Amino acid sequence: MILREGFTPKKIKKNDLRLGPDTLLSMFGRPFNLSVLSKLLRLLLVPLLLVAAGAGWYLLTTPGIKPVVINVNQPPTLMVEPVNPVQLGKVPTDSQVNTEVFLYNLGGHPLIIKEVSASCGCTVAKPDKTYIEPGDLARLSITLDTSIKLGHVEKTVTIVSNDPVRPVVTVQLKGQVMAIVMGHEKIAVKDPTVLFKGKCAECHVKKGIGKSGAALFRADCAMCHGDSAQGHVAKALVPGPYHSLEFRKHIRQIIANGSPHTPEMSPFSQKNGGPLSEGQIDSLVQYLGYLSKKMQSENAHSEASSR
Repeated sequence: MILREGFTPKKIKKNDLRLGPDTLLSMFGRPFNLSVLSKLLRLLLVPLLLVAAGAGWYLLTTPGIKPVVINVNQPPTLMVEPVNPVQLGKVPTDSQVNTEVFLYNLGGHPLIIKEVSASCGCTVAKPDKTYIEPGDLARLSITLDTSIKLGHVEKTVTIVSNDPVRPVVTVQLKGQVMAIVMGHEKIAVKDPTVLFKGKCAECHVKKGIGKSGAALFRADCAMCHGDSAQGHVAKALVPGPYHSLEFRKHIRQIIANGSPHTPEMSPFSQKNGGPLSEGQIDSLVQYLGYLSKKMQSENAHSEASSR
Protein backbone atom coordinates (compact mmCIF):
# COMPACT_ATOMS: atom_id res chain seq x y z
CA MET A 1 0.00 0.00 0.00
CA ILE A 2 1.31 3.46 -0.90
CA LEU A 3 0.35 6.27 1.45
CA ARG A 4 0.38 9.93 0.57
CA GLU A 5 2.40 12.27 2.77
CA GLY A 6 0.34 13.56 5.66
CA PHE A 7 -2.26 10.82 5.36
CA THR A 8 -2.82 8.50 8.31
CA PRO A 9 -5.26 5.59 8.09
CA LYS A 10 -7.97 5.78 10.69
CA LYS A 11 -8.20 2.97 13.16
CA ILE A 12 -11.50 1.20 12.82
CA LYS A 13 -13.47 0.74 15.96
CA LYS A 14 -16.08 -1.92 16.39
CA ASN A 15 -18.89 0.60 16.56
CA ASP A 16 -17.66 2.33 13.39
CA LEU A 17 -18.58 -0.63 11.16
CA ARG A 18 -22.09 0.56 10.57
CA LEU A 19 -24.05 -0.66 7.57
CA GLY A 20 -26.85 1.75 6.89
CA PRO A 21 -29.28 2.03 4.00
CA ASP A 22 -26.99 4.39 2.08
CA THR A 23 -23.42 4.35 3.43
CA LEU A 24 -20.65 2.05 4.58
CA LEU A 25 -17.64 3.38 6.58
CA SER A 26 -14.45 2.39 4.79
CA MET A 27 -11.21 1.53 6.56
CA PHE A 28 -9.93 4.99 5.67
CA GLY A 29 -12.77 6.75 7.36
CA ARG A 30 -14.44 7.79 4.09
CA PRO A 31 -18.10 6.98 3.40
CA PHE A 32 -18.95 4.73 0.44
CA ASN A 33 -22.30 5.43 -1.19
CA LEU A 34 -24.26 2.24 -1.83
CA SER A 35 -26.54 4.00 -4.30
CA VAL A 36 -23.52 4.47 -6.61
CA LEU A 37 -22.83 0.75 -6.41
CA SER A 38 -26.45 0.04 -7.22
CA LYS A 39 -26.28 2.25 -10.30
CA LEU A 40 -23.09 0.56 -11.48
CA LEU A 41 -24.70 -2.86 -11.09
CA ARG A 42 -27.73 -1.74 -13.07
CA LEU A 43 -25.52 -0.38 -15.83
CA LEU A 44 -23.65 -3.68 -16.05
CA LEU A 45 -26.83 -5.73 -15.86
CA VAL A 46 -28.26 -4.42 -19.14
CA PRO A 47 -25.30 -5.41 -21.40
CA LEU A 48 -25.00 -8.74 -19.58
CA LEU A 49 -28.66 -9.49 -20.26
CA LEU A 50 -28.24 -8.48 -23.92
CA VAL A 51 -25.21 -10.78 -24.29
CA ALA A 52 -27.09 -13.64 -22.65
CA ALA A 53 -30.13 -13.08 -24.87
CA GLY A 54 -27.97 -12.96 -27.98
CA ALA A 55 -26.16 -16.16 -27.01
CA GLY A 56 -29.49 -17.87 -26.33
CA TRP A 57 -30.92 -16.76 -29.66
CA TYR A 58 -27.79 -17.99 -31.46
CA LEU A 59 -28.01 -21.39 -29.79
CA LEU A 60 -31.71 -21.75 -30.56
CA THR A 61 -31.59 -20.66 -34.21
CA THR A 62 -28.20 -21.73 -35.60
CA PRO A 63 -28.34 -24.93 -37.71
CA GLY A 64 -26.00 -27.58 -36.42
CA ILE A 65 -26.08 -26.14 -32.88
CA LYS A 66 -29.70 -25.65 -31.93
CA PRO A 67 -31.55 -28.46 -30.10
CA VAL A 68 -34.23 -30.38 -31.99
CA VAL A 69 -37.34 -32.22 -30.87
CA ILE A 70 -37.83 -35.77 -32.12
CA ASN A 71 -40.79 -38.14 -32.07
CA VAL A 72 -39.58 -41.59 -31.03
CA ASN A 73 -42.75 -43.16 -32.42
CA GLN A 74 -42.21 -41.83 -35.95
CA PRO A 75 -40.21 -43.45 -38.77
CA PRO A 76 -37.01 -41.77 -40.02
CA THR A 77 -37.83 -38.12 -40.73
CA LEU A 78 -35.50 -35.88 -42.73
CA MET A 79 -35.39 -32.15 -42.00
CA VAL A 80 -33.06 -29.91 -44.03
CA GLU A 81 -31.67 -26.58 -42.85
CA PRO A 82 -31.23 -23.79 -43.74
CA VAL A 83 -34.64 -23.25 -45.30
CA ASN A 84 -34.93 -23.69 -49.08
CA PRO A 85 -33.59 -22.03 -51.14
CA VAL A 86 -30.05 -21.68 -49.84
CA GLN A 87 -28.90 -18.14 -50.62
CA LEU A 88 -25.25 -17.91 -51.63
CA GLY A 89 -25.32 -14.14 -52.04
CA LYS A 90 -22.81 -12.40 -54.29
CA VAL A 91 -19.88 -14.61 -55.27
CA PRO A 92 -16.95 -14.03 -57.67
CA THR A 93 -16.64 -15.75 -61.02
CA ASP A 94 -13.89 -18.36 -61.57
CA SER A 95 -13.95 -19.47 -57.93
CA GLN A 96 -14.98 -22.33 -55.66
CA VAL A 97 -17.98 -21.40 -53.48
CA ASN A 98 -18.53 -23.56 -50.41
CA THR A 99 -21.65 -23.84 -48.29
CA GLU A 100 -23.09 -26.32 -45.80
CA VAL A 101 -26.53 -27.84 -45.32
CA PHE A 102 -27.62 -29.76 -42.22
CA LEU A 103 -29.62 -32.99 -42.45
CA TYR A 104 -31.53 -33.76 -39.22
CA ASN A 105 -33.29 -36.98 -38.27
CA LEU A 106 -36.44 -36.05 -36.31
CA GLY A 107 -37.80 -39.59 -36.26
CA GLY A 108 -37.34 -42.43 -33.80
CA HIS A 109 -35.44 -44.73 -36.18
CA PRO A 110 -32.10 -44.31 -38.02
CA LEU A 111 -32.18 -42.18 -41.17
CA ILE A 112 -30.14 -43.52 -44.09
CA ILE A 113 -28.98 -41.22 -46.89
CA LYS A 114 -29.06 -43.44 -49.97
CA GLU A 115 -27.94 -41.00 -52.63
CA VAL A 116 -26.90 -37.36 -53.09
CA SER A 117 -26.69 -35.91 -56.61
CA ALA A 118 -26.34 -32.44 -58.15
CA SER A 119 -28.07 -30.97 -61.18
CA CYS A 120 -24.79 -30.16 -62.91
CA GLY A 121 -21.18 -31.29 -62.84
CA CYS A 122 -20.09 -27.88 -61.54
CA THR A 123 -21.82 -28.64 -58.23
CA VAL A 124 -20.45 -31.27 -55.85
CA ALA A 125 -22.31 -32.35 -52.70
CA LYS A 126 -21.02 -34.78 -50.10
CA PRO A 127 -22.43 -35.69 -46.64
CA ASP A 128 -20.04 -36.37 -43.76
CA LYS A 129 -22.09 -39.48 -42.94
CA THR A 130 -25.00 -41.40 -44.40
CA TYR A 131 -26.31 -43.11 -41.23
CA ILE A 132 -28.03 -40.62 -38.91
CA GLU A 133 -29.27 -41.66 -35.48
CA PRO A 134 -32.54 -40.21 -34.07
CA GLY A 135 -31.94 -36.60 -33.00
CA ASP A 136 -28.56 -36.52 -34.73
CA LEU A 137 -27.52 -34.67 -37.88
CA ALA A 138 -25.21 -34.92 -40.89
CA ARG A 139 -23.38 -32.06 -42.54
CA LEU A 140 -23.79 -31.87 -46.31
CA SER A 141 -20.88 -29.95 -47.83
CA ILE A 142 -21.65 -28.33 -51.19
CA THR A 143 -19.11 -26.79 -53.56
CA LEU A 144 -20.14 -24.73 -56.58
CA ASP A 145 -17.59 -24.01 -59.30
CA THR A 146 -18.40 -20.58 -60.76
CA SER A 147 -15.96 -20.84 -63.67
CA ILE A 148 -17.27 -18.92 -66.73
CA LYS A 149 -20.51 -18.16 -64.92
CA LEU A 150 -22.04 -14.71 -64.63
CA GLY A 151 -25.21 -13.25 -63.18
CA HIS A 152 -28.01 -15.22 -61.54
CA VAL A 153 -27.18 -18.88 -60.89
CA GLU A 154 -29.51 -21.65 -59.74
CA LYS A 155 -28.44 -25.22 -58.97
CA THR A 156 -30.13 -28.11 -57.19
CA VAL A 157 -28.95 -30.96 -54.98
CA THR A 158 -31.21 -34.02 -54.66
CA ILE A 159 -31.18 -36.14 -51.50
CA VAL A 160 -32.63 -39.67 -51.48
CA SER A 161 -33.23 -41.28 -48.06
CA ASN A 162 -35.33 -43.91 -46.29
CA ASP A 163 -37.77 -41.25 -45.07
CA PRO A 164 -41.11 -42.90 -46.03
CA VAL A 165 -42.98 -39.58 -46.26
CA ARG A 166 -40.38 -37.60 -48.23
CA PRO A 167 -37.97 -40.10 -49.78
CA VAL A 168 -36.66 -37.47 -52.24
CA VAL A 169 -35.81 -33.93 -51.11
CA THR A 170 -34.41 -31.22 -53.38
CA VAL A 171 -32.20 -28.43 -52.06
CA GLN A 172 -32.06 -25.33 -54.26
CA LEU A 173 -29.03 -23.04 -54.39
CA LYS A 174 -29.28 -19.44 -55.58
CA GLY A 175 -26.57 -16.85 -56.02
CA GLN A 176 -25.34 -13.89 -58.02
CA VAL A 177 -22.00 -14.41 -59.75
CA MET A 178 -20.10 -11.15 -60.08
CA ALA A 179 -17.85 -10.50 -63.06
CA ILE A 180 -14.35 -9.14 -63.30
CA VAL A 181 -14.53 -6.26 -65.75
CA MET A 182 -11.52 -5.16 -67.77
CA GLY A 183 -12.08 -2.19 -70.05
CA HIS A 184 -14.95 -2.12 -72.55
CA GLU A 185 -16.79 -4.57 -70.30
CA LYS A 186 -14.66 -7.49 -71.46
CA ILE A 187 -14.64 -10.13 -68.73
CA ALA A 188 -11.46 -11.94 -67.79
CA VAL A 189 -11.94 -15.72 -67.82
CA LYS A 190 -9.20 -18.08 -66.67
CA ASP A 191 -10.19 -20.86 -69.08
CA PRO A 192 -13.09 -20.30 -71.53
CA THR A 193 -13.13 -24.02 -72.41
CA VAL A 194 -13.56 -25.27 -68.82
CA LEU A 195 -17.17 -26.03 -69.73
CA PHE A 196 -15.94 -28.92 -71.88
CA LYS A 197 -13.61 -30.48 -69.30
CA GLY A 198 -13.94 -32.69 -66.24
CA LYS A 199 -17.40 -33.10 -64.75
CA CYS A 200 -18.79 -30.23 -66.83
CA ALA A 201 -18.25 -32.34 -69.94
CA GLU A 202 -20.94 -34.75 -68.74
CA CYS A 203 -23.57 -32.08 -69.41
CA HIS A 204 -22.01 -29.93 -72.12
CA VAL A 205 -20.12 -32.39 -74.36
CA LYS A 206 -21.14 -36.04 -74.08
CA LYS A 207 -24.88 -35.47 -74.48
CA GLY A 208 -24.40 -33.79 -77.85
CA ILE A 209 -21.92 -36.17 -79.46
CA GLY A 210 -23.08 -37.16 -82.97
CA LYS A 211 -26.20 -34.95 -82.82
CA SER A 212 -27.33 -31.99 -84.89
CA GLY A 213 -30.19 -29.53 -85.21
CA ALA A 214 -33.01 -29.91 -82.68
CA ALA A 215 -31.41 -32.90 -80.91
CA LEU A 216 -28.13 -31.03 -80.51
CA PHE A 217 -29.89 -27.93 -79.22
CA ARG A 218 -31.75 -29.96 -76.59
CA ALA A 219 -28.50 -31.66 -75.55
CA ASP A 220 -26.14 -28.67 -75.38
CA CYS A 221 -28.16 -25.44 -75.40
CA ALA A 222 -31.60 -25.93 -73.84
CA MET A 223 -30.30 -26.15 -70.26
CA CYS A 224 -29.28 -22.48 -70.48
CA HIS A 225 -31.48 -20.98 -73.21
CA GLY A 226 -34.67 -22.98 -72.57
CA ASP A 227 -36.30 -25.80 -74.52
CA SER A 228 -37.67 -23.41 -77.14
CA ALA A 229 -34.71 -20.98 -77.07
CA GLN A 230 -36.92 -18.37 -75.38
CA GLY A 231 -34.55 -17.93 -72.46
CA HIS A 232 -33.87 -19.59 -69.12
CA VAL A 233 -30.73 -18.79 -67.12
CA ALA A 234 -29.30 -17.37 -70.34
CA LYS A 235 -31.01 -14.90 -72.65
CA ALA A 236 -33.56 -15.78 -75.34
CA LEU A 237 -32.30 -16.54 -78.84
CA VAL A 238 -35.67 -16.19 -80.54
CA PRO A 239 -37.39 -14.42 -82.08
CA GLY A 240 -34.79 -12.72 -84.21
CA PRO A 241 -34.10 -11.55 -87.77
CA TYR A 242 -32.75 -14.91 -88.91
CA HIS A 243 -33.82 -14.06 -92.45
CA SER A 244 -30.83 -11.69 -92.46
CA LEU A 245 -27.54 -13.21 -93.60
CA GLU A 246 -25.59 -10.81 -91.37
CA PHE A 247 -27.60 -11.79 -88.30
CA ARG A 248 -27.07 -15.51 -88.99
CA LYS A 249 -23.33 -14.88 -89.33
CA HIS A 250 -23.37 -13.01 -86.03
CA ILE A 251 -25.13 -15.87 -84.22
CA ARG A 252 -22.80 -18.40 -85.80
CA GLN A 253 -19.76 -16.42 -84.72
CA ILE A 254 -20.94 -16.31 -81.10
CA ILE A 255 -21.61 -20.07 -81.06
CA ALA A 256 -18.20 -20.80 -82.57
CA ASN A 257 -16.06 -18.21 -80.76
CA GLY A 258 -18.02 -17.44 -77.61
CA SER A 259 -18.99 -14.03 -76.30
CA PRO A 260 -16.40 -11.53 -74.97
CA HIS A 261 -19.07 -10.00 -72.73
CA THR A 262 -20.69 -13.19 -71.41
CA PRO A 263 -18.18 -15.70 -70.01
CA GLU A 264 -20.69 -18.56 -69.68
CA MET A 265 -21.07 -18.55 -73.47
CA SER A 266 -17.98 -20.59 -74.27
CA PRO A 267 -16.49 -21.08 -77.76
CA PHE A 268 -18.12 -24.30 -79.01
CA SER A 269 -16.10 -24.64 -82.23
CA GLN A 270 -13.56 -27.45 -82.33
CA LYS A 271 -11.07 -24.88 -83.67
CA ASN A 272 -11.34 -23.06 -80.33
CA GLY A 273 -11.24 -26.12 -78.09
CA GLY A 274 -14.98 -26.78 -78.14
CA PRO A 275 -16.86 -30.00 -79.02
CA LEU A 276 -18.78 -28.94 -82.18
CA SER A 277 -17.88 -29.33 -85.82
CA GLU A 278 -18.63 -26.65 -88.39
CA GLY A 279 -21.57 -28.70 -89.66
CA GLN A 280 -23.06 -29.00 -86.16
CA ILE A 281 -22.82 -25.23 -85.64
CA ASP A 282 -24.55 -24.62 -88.98
CA SER A 283 -27.33 -26.99 -87.96
CA LEU A 284 -27.90 -25.01 -84.74
CA VAL A 285 -28.19 -21.72 -86.63
CA GLN A 286 -30.65 -23.33 -89.04
CA TYR A 287 -32.71 -24.74 -86.16
CA LEU A 288 -32.81 -21.36 -84.41
CA GLY A 289 -34.08 -19.83 -87.64
CA TYR A 290 -36.84 -22.44 -87.74
CA LEU A 291 -37.81 -21.76 -84.10
CA SER A 292 -37.84 -18.00 -84.70
CA LYS A 293 -40.06 -18.30 -87.78
CA LYS A 294 -42.41 -20.65 -85.92
CA MET A 295 -42.65 -18.29 -82.95
CA GLN A 296 -43.32 -15.26 -85.15
CA SER A 297 -46.06 -17.19 -86.98
CA GLU A 298 -47.69 -18.24 -83.70
CA ASN A 299 -47.55 -14.66 -82.38
CA ALA A 300 -49.14 -13.33 -85.57
CA HIS A 301 -51.91 -15.94 -85.39
CA SER A 302 -52.54 -15.11 -81.73
CA GLU A 303 -52.80 -11.38 -82.49
CA ALA A 304 -55.20 -12.06 -85.36
CA SER A 305 -57.40 -14.23 -83.13
CA SER A 306 -57.61 -11.58 -80.42
CA ARG A 307 -58.93 -8.92 -82.79
